[in-house]
Amino acid sequence: MSQSGLYFCVRKDAYLVVSFRGNLDLDTLAELEICKNEIEAHGDLRGLILHFAAVSDVTFDAIPLLTKIQAGARARGVVLRLSGLQADLADKLHKRGVLRRQEAVSDIKDAVLMLAKMAAPKEMDKKAA
Repeated sequence: MSQSGLYFCVRKDAYLVVSFRGNLDLDTLAELEICKNEIEAHGDLRGLILHFAAVSDVTFDAIPLLTKIQAGARARGVVLRLSGLQADLADKLHKRGVLRRQEAVSDIKDAVLMLAKMAAPKEMDKKAA
């Protein structure tokens, strides 16, 4: 968990969930940068969920870092899901180019189930080998 409580991470196998709370704004940029570095330190990820259910706003100041977090994950081939976004926040992030609609899911349960389905064939391949 971050010092300010802005986010916490939970990892299971090659999957990481990062849950944010509060506003992502100018005052939280340093913590968001730490979060980005923490995500990057998990080099062997296959799936990343960014959970926003407890986020009330994302200001223009935080957009570049959120974009870097997502771009970094995509560049490493990590499947990305954003969950728990309130409709107005999802629209705002989509308009600013942060949110890809195909990566957004309504809640964390749906995001976890999507990643589990994605992992199932790979796990079966390992068992067969």
